[in-house]
Amino acid sequence: MYFIEMFLEQWIMIAFQLKLLEWIIHKKMKFYKIFAASIFGSFSGCLILQLFDEDHGLKLGLMIISIVMTVKISCAFPMKKAWKYSVYLLVLSLFTGGIFTMIKSQIILPWLILATASCMLVRYLYVSAVKDMNHDKESFYQVEFKILHKKLEVCAFLDTGNFLYEPVSQMPVCILEEETFLKYFHEPLFKMIEKQEAEGSPVIQEVLQKNAEEITKKFFGEMPAVMANDMKITKEDRIMEHKKAVIAISKVSLSKWGAYEMLLHPDLIKNGR
Repeated sequence: MYFIEMFLEQWIMIAFQLKLLEWIIHKKMKFYKIFAASIFGSFSGCLILQLFDEDHGLKLGLMIISIVMTVKISCAFPMKKAWKYSVYLLVLSLFTGGIFTMIKSQIILPWLILATASCMLVRYLYVSAVKDMNHDKESFYQVEFKILHKKLEVCAFLDTGNFLYEPVSQMPVCILEEETFLKYFHEPLFKMIEKQEAEGSPVIQEVLQKNAEEITKKFFGEMPAVMANDMKITKEDRIMEHKKAVIAISKVSLSKWGAYEMLLHPDLIKNGR
C-alpha cells in the first residue's frame, strides 16, 4: 500500500515538474508523452528506493539514469540534450520538493493542493529571478515545417542579425541544428539531400551570402541546406505562413543551454501572412 501511495504522489509531482520544464525550455511536449514519462519516472524511482535502499552509490547511479530516461521519454530529446535537461529537472525537483515539505510542515492541506502550490511558487520564483531577461522571450517562436513529407516542430529564436540569403533565389535562410534534424531523420544528411534530388525538390549545397560569408564560415562552417515546405510560425495568437523556406543545417549547437533549436530569419516574420 505504501508503494502505491508513493508511486501516485511521485507520478503527479513529476508530471507537474515536466510541465514546468516544458515552459522553461520553450519546448512543447505532448500530453501523452508527459503522462508516460511521469509514470516511468515515478515507478522506476520508487522501485530503486525499495530495492537498493542500503547501497547508496548504486541507488544514486540508477536514479540519475531514471531521470535522464524520464526526460528523454517526455520529448524524444537526443541523448546529449536529455542529459542537459535532466539537470534542469533535478533542480526543479529539489526546489519543488523543498517548498512542498516547507508548506506541508506549516499548513494542513490535501496533498494535491500542496503539490500544485509548490510548482506554481517555483514558477513564480523563476519568473522573478529572470525578469530582467524576459524581453528575450519575445524573440521565441514555435515553428513547424515539412521536409520530405515529414513534419518538424522546433522552437526558434528570432535572429535579427541573420542576413543570410540563398544566392540564386534570394530567399531568406533559417539555421537549424543538425542534432535536431537527425532526430527526425535517422540517417546521414547526405541521404536526405539525395532523396530530395530524386523527388525533384530544390536542393542548395551552400547558402552563404557574400557579405556574410566570413562570419558564417567562422561560426558555422559551410552549411548544406534543404528546401522546406508549408512553414508555419506561431507566436501566441499570431500565425505566419510560408509555402517554402530554405533551412540550412549547422553542425554547431545554436543555444548553449538548449533553449532553442533554430535561428529564424527576420524577413519571415516581416513578410509572413
